[in-house]
Amino acid sequence: MGKFYFQWHITNKCNNRCSHCYQDDYSQIEVSMDMVDNILDDIKKFCEVIECEPKIGFVGGDPFRHSRFKEILEKSRMVSNDINILGNPEVLLDNPSIIDYLKKIGINSYQLSLDGLKDTHDSIRYRGSYDKTLKAIQLLSENGINVAVMSTVTTNNYKEMKEVMDVAYSKGAMCWTFSRCVTDNKSLLIDTKEYMRFLEDIVRKHKYYENLGKQPLVKEPLLSLVYKKLGYKNIQVWG
Repeated sequence: MGKFYFQWHITNKCNNRCSHCYQDDYSQIEVSMDMVDNILDDIKKFCEVIECEPKIGFVGGDPFRHSRFKEILEKSRMVSNDINILGNPEVLLDNPSIIDYLKKIGINSYQLSLDGLKDTHDSIRYRGSYDKTLKAIQLLSENGINVAVMSTVTTNNYKEMKEVMDVAYSKGAMCWTFSRCVTDNKSLLIDTKEYMRFLEDIVRKHKYYENLGKQPLVKEPLLSLVYKKLGYKNIQVWG
């Protein structure tokens, strides 16, 4: 049976202020518990109709900044066996008991962002964020929780991505992937020809990790053109 992925923005609250963030409102807005019950009921009914399993990914803001996130997780776990969190590292390091809680709930993965090497990543967030992220990746991995690492690619960091890939996997990431920055700030957008060269370099580099059992890169739709050019077969990409 296939899966249908629901990415669920449950709060605007966040303790990071990433320079490329699409969000410009960090107020106390968060989804109500009545709405949570309604949405989960809709997810369950929808997946019954189309005969698939629901996969839920919690985003924000930082999902753990929602005042009742644990309750939301527990309710969601009754609807889906595939729960994923796209969050920040701070809550994991400030409150280590969260790790035990995530293991008890049985989440499928925890996604963290790594947007460059130390100086670059910290310039996007804050000084010290890079070290905290690496510690969180390693902590999750050592405790048997799958870690996905996501990089948002801009003109400021794309030349560091091959090294970022190495760092992510060296700390225990289950997978590393990337996404182009979506913004109206043209200074952050990579030239089209340069971006295609970047994709080819990344695919060639990542092949080493695929040979070690890591999953192929699939998030960027333009990868389909690169895979075809390089002769890679039977890899389906998605956006």
